[in-house]
Amino acid sequence: LFRNDLEDLLLGVQIGLETHRRKNIGGALFQQEVHNLLTNTVKELKKLSYPVELQCEITIPYGKGLSKKVDFAITYKGKIRFGIEVNFYTVTGSKPTEIKRSYGNVLNGLQRVGIDLIWITDGKGYRGMQRSLKDAYTILPNIYNLQQAKINLLMDLKTIFTSETVA
Repeated sequence: LFRNDLEDLLLGVQIGLETHRRKNIGGALFQQEVHNLLTNTVKELKKLSYPVELQCEITIPYGKGLSKKVDFAITYKGKIRFGIEVNFYTVTGSKPTEIKRSYGNVLNGLQRVGIDLIWITDGKGYRGMQRSLKDAYTILPNIYNLQQAKINLLMDLKTIFTSETVA
């Protein structure tokens, strides 16, 4: 603050902010928020006597040498039933679009071994890619933003687990 060179000072502030952006601080906070949501969701399902557990960062094999490391997984009756990917986008662009495509391929592989993929995504970039996400919904129907997950995820999982218990 005692410097006379305001330009150097502002450059230092910018560099400090840029390193936080590269570290994906917003994404880490979002992932923690989703972790809290999933923890509470699993707790509620357990209260209803569903045999579920939440696991973090687990690798799921789904084919000849193929596997997917997911941010979270929900097990049902001791077996992984859902892999959950969490993404927070600060910008739109090719990266989110490529991830959308790759999740479609991963979903196909996981479904062959009885596992579904849930994608929880949000952020400023998410808001700008509504059209792309609408296209992704046809490939991967289990897409939620944080607000949708808070409102619907528990009920959606209860519906699925109830139908599997009856079947």
